[in-house]
Amino acid sequence: MNIRRRADPPFPDNLVGNLVGIFLAETTEVQPDMLALVAELRKGIRNYVENSAKRLRGDGTMEVICKDLKEAGELMRRDDINVLIFTSLCNFQLYEEVDFGWGKPVWVTIPATGNNNVITLMDTRGAGVEAWVTLSKEDMAFFERDIELLEFARPLTDNFVL
Repeated sequence: MNIRRRADPPFPDNLVGNLVGIFLAETTEVQPDMLALVAELRKGIRNYVENSAKRLRGDGTMEVICKDLKEAGELMRRDDINVLIFTSLCNFQLYEEVDFGWGKPVWVTIPATGNNNVITLMDTRGAGVEAWVTLSKEDMAFFERDIELLEFARPLTDNFVL
């Protein structure tokens, strides 16, 4: 989520940097109901906005970021749960705002990390969203065969292979 507008006072729309916001949504269901999961995500967003985002200005900034990173790290190290991380740079207008002196970028992305279970979403230069998906081999095999998901996929090049 874009936390720039949720800080008090809001950060500039074109602010890019090491400002990180993390919130957790948890389910104990093996096959969670999507509506229940979305409700948990919304609750997590609301909790983050009410308790953390407003403290991202001034002296509380590092405390908020470090606390969130510590909680996320502790959760990700547990062996008894499966963690799925979503991050998005959609609507950051990177194709319009970024210029390192060579003109507008041809392609903007964040490299996928070596971690499994990370989904990174980015706007494309045209009208679309690019998804970097890193999963375990077993989960990726299932993901690549999901007919409903594949209906939304569009190859970036003619060389694209799923």
